[in-house]
Amino acid sequence: MKMIKRIVTHRFPHLDEIFAIWLLKNFGGERFNNIANATIVYWESGGVTPDGRTTEEWEADGYLLVGVGGGRFDEHPTTTQDRKEDDCAATLVAKYLGIINEPWLQTTMDFIVRDDLKGGAGQFDIGAIAKLLHQQYPNDPDAAIEWVMIGLGAKIKEQISFWGDARREFENGDNTKVETVAGPHGEDIRIAVIRSDNPQVGKYARFAEGGNTQVVVQQRSTGNIQIFTDHRSGITLYETVRLIRLEEQDISGRIVTTDWDELESEGAVAGAENWFFQEHGMMLLNGSLTALGVAPTKIPIETIVKLIKVAMNPNDFQRDRAGSCRQGICKSTQQDECPWYYMGLRRCRRNLFNTRNQTRAANGR
Repeated sequence: MKMIKRIVTHRFPHLDEIFAIWLLKNFGGERFNNIANATIVYWESGGVTPDGRTTEEWEADGYLLVGVGGGRFDEHPTTTQDRKEDDCAATLVAKYLGIINEPWLQTTMDFIVRDDLKGGAGQFDIGAIAKLLHQQYPNDPDAAIEWVMIGLGAKIKEQISFWGDARREFENGDNTKVETVAGPHGEDIRIAVIRSDNPQVGKYARFAEGGNTQVVVQQRSTGNIQIFTDHRSGITLYETVRLIRLEEQDISGRIVTTDWDELESEGAVAGAENWFFQEHGMMLLNGSLTALGVAPTKIPIETIVKLIKVAMNPNDFQRDRAGSCRQGICKSTQQDECPWYYMGLRRCRRNLFNTRNQTRAANGR
């Protein structure tokens, strides 16, 4: 195994070369001795080495070249080789290390390749920020590299957790239950119920190539519960939010807010302050990573799932009255009020409105 003392790249390295170096330092230990501790040095860009020696000769002296010198980790054309099409330094390194097809690498690598080969990066993309840092600190290239590597490292570690621990936890079945239920538009939807403190499990559950569920109910060991939706499904939580806030007040013996519109409003409402509705993200949170001190709900998770099913299924009605309800007729009256009336379900409100209008018409009003 070759001892590497220095990693060589060009001045003001791009995101591509920085990521290639990060991969070498973190995954190249089996191929290159001491690579994690190697310092980075900078050459003028170009397809030749300063003294004309080959990259192999420089490697023998402990210098590993990335993006320069025309070697195995340099995709640029030189006098002796054509451009390595569809490759960049990062893909060449990942292929050499045998990790190019790892699922945890795909999202980041796709971004790196687009940034390097196609351009068009936004002004706040990490590659654009790296170039800006080079401009601000022209005599300190390590400043930009250190900043970028911290960000890349965080993303890769997140992806490794996502495709590793989170996937295993979701798929092992001990703390995860997935069931198919009737959805709001006549389609079937999948609901995942997860007991875990790992936020990545809920993300994996909603990922199309992962759990492919449309609604996720996740309970932490503290008892706090979060409800998420897959934005691609178009599912809304307004009915769910109303039912859960009503249930929280009922189970606590503290009825404060009963107005149906207020109960489904964004933020928190009086009486159920421990539930925060984030309308844009269509999520209902009983505490979160940024709100750790929120009191856990008193509603059992099984009850929450039942309420979600009621909210989601437009053909679900109170059992004793379901026949009439499905015909669009509401028989709830002040003298014989339907047990579901208090929930304010839109389908029930619609039936009640239509029934009253028909009654008025029949009475000539």
